[in-house]
Amino acid sequence: MKIKTVFFGILLLIQSLFILAQNHKVGNELHGGIIVFTDGEHGLIISKTNIGDKCSYDDAVLKCKEYSTEKSYVSASQWYLPSIGELTLIKSYHEKLGKYKLDEEPYWSSTVKNKESAWAFLFNIVASLTPKHIKYRVRAVRAF
Repeated sequence: MKIKTVFFGILLLIQSLFILAQNHKVGNELHGGIIVFTDGEHGLIISKTNIGDKCSYDDAVLKCKEYSTEKSYVSASQWYLPSIGELTLIKSYHEKLGKYKLDEEPYWSSTVKNKESAWAFLFNIVASLTPKHIKYRVRAVRAF
């Protein structure tokens, strides 16, 4: 009897993991955002919309830290400004994001050069070193 219980418990666990992995696909919603990359278990989620359209670098960082989805299970501290590498990754899955795609406008990245400049993400150029006072769009990301 104990072996049957353990066996069925293991089967339920495997089934749950399989169902969870099936839902972790690029373009699916998760934790109030959209999956942009996944290995089936872990990945990266992007906010569904821009959280700022005309923000300096410092404002962009702050907006991402304060960002929260409507779902109470995702705290604001889990969202952050994506690195230039993460924005490049997002671009590679861009067509799978449907209506949640990034606009073809510059976005701030968290990748900085010094106190005065950071890297901005541009679709055709990929990255541009930019003074932090320039105003660009902002999208938050979080890992899962």
